[in-house]
Amino acid sequence: MVRKMPETGARRVVLLTGAGSGFGRLAAARFAGQGDKLALCDVNDSSLHSLAEELGGEHLIFPCDVSKATRVDRFFDAVIERFGRIDVAVNNAGIAHEQCRLADCDDELWSRILEVNLTGVFLCMKREIRQMQKQGAGTILNIASVAGVLGAPMLGPYCASKHGVVGLTRTAAVEYGRQGVRVNALCPGYSPTPLVAEMLRAGDEGMESRMTDRIPLKRMAQPEEVVDAILWLCSDQNSFMNGASIVLDGGLTAC
Repeated sequence: MVRKMPETGARRVVLLTGAGSGFGRLAAARFAGQGDKLALCDVNDSSLHSLAEELGGEHLIFPCDVSKATRVDRFFDAVIERFGRIDVAVNNAGIAHEQCRLADCDDELWSRILEVNLTGVFLCMKREIRQMQKQGAGTILNIASVAGVLGAPMLGPYCASKHGVVGLTRTAAVEYGRQGVRVNALCPGYSPTPLVAEMLRAGDEGMESRMTDRIPLKRMAQPEEVVDAILWLCSDQNSFMNGASIVLDGGLTAC
């Protein structure tokens, strides 16, 4: 296999889904700040364009619903046409939902959460892996959740989707590690992002205090702390990790 590695000192091409808000938006700014070339997508067109204006430069932006295979293919076609490669891919796009017990969960709600949070990661990973195989190297980071390694009462569809992301991560790491493609997952706990804010709005008054009371550090993660982990997991200093699901939860899973 011919390896098309970046030349020494060359800028990496970083693909990031769900770049318009939350961890994705912060990570995009950090990647751009260290000189990476970015391929950014989000379902929210206006937030994506405002991010592009903030970042400037030669970055590619592409409105995309990652649950739609045709849109994903168009996004990846545009990325390869523009940059010719993908060195790092961060599959961050995801949605939350209102609280509901499993037996009361609406079928349409279940389908939509799985389509975005799990099928969306699957569709992107297929294209990322194929391109990285051609290159002989690449790094994929899937943003899962602490709900991907624990039960999440009242959030059954979300929990199932994130467990699925962890499963895809481990499977791909075994299948493609020998070809130079590393695949890991980050499983953040609660953090005041728009997604968690949506959960809190849909919950009752005591939901936030119940969240933090369960955490030994007695607080949520700052979004910047999660993005620090994203940057390190995708860095050249992290070259031997493969198939890991890194939990960043203030000690929640240790209880």
